[in-house]
Amino acid sequence: MKKWLKITLISIGLVVLVFGSLMVFSIIPLIGKNTMLHPAHEAMYVYPHDKGMTYENVTFSTSDDLELKGWFIDPKNSSAPNSNITIIVLHGATHSKAFMLDHYGLGFYNLDYRLLFFDSRNRGESPDTLLGLTWGIDEVKDVQAAVNYTRHQPGVNASQIVLFAESQGAATILFYTAQYNDVAAIIADSSWAYGDL
Repeated sequence: MKKWLKITLISIGLVVLVFGSLMVFSIIPLIGKNTMLHPAHEAMYVYPHDKGMTYENVTFSTSDDLELKGWFIDPKNSSAPNSNITIIVLHGATHSKAFMLDHYGLGFYNLDYRLLFFDSRNRGESPDTLLGLTWGIDEVKDVQAAVNYTRHQPGVNASQIVLFAESQGAATILFYTAQYNDVAAIIADSSWAYGDL
């Protein structure tokens, strides 16, 4: 094979390789960005009444005027010692209050805790935002709204509010408690760490 033909074929191959790589690496982040920041909403596949719980559908507002949806669940036995404690339950990035209810609801309910399950922004029955999921940064406003809402409910002891969350929700409650010192305890299951936030 002639030298100029080899050089031409190698040059064309390198151009195709570089161009193809640029295309792949410019498209993948766009696909990932859309699914990571704006994941599909999980359907409400279970409700508290499916688990035999007495509850109320609730709505409360965040400081940036989003209307979040939740379920406020009375304790199974209102005279039990644990009925004085309210647990606010927050889901991870790709789930909703239904997922958390399905996995943790009966356990907490059978221990006689008062409960608030809610959907943070961009999840479940709560509204989407332009920015989408901010991995705990804007979602802190959702936790603040949930705590403020819960604090003013009849039968709630404001000094006995506990936050429970997993995954991205756990990171959110860690961010929240770093800014505010207004809950009795937190349970952060399987959080992730993100720099100096």
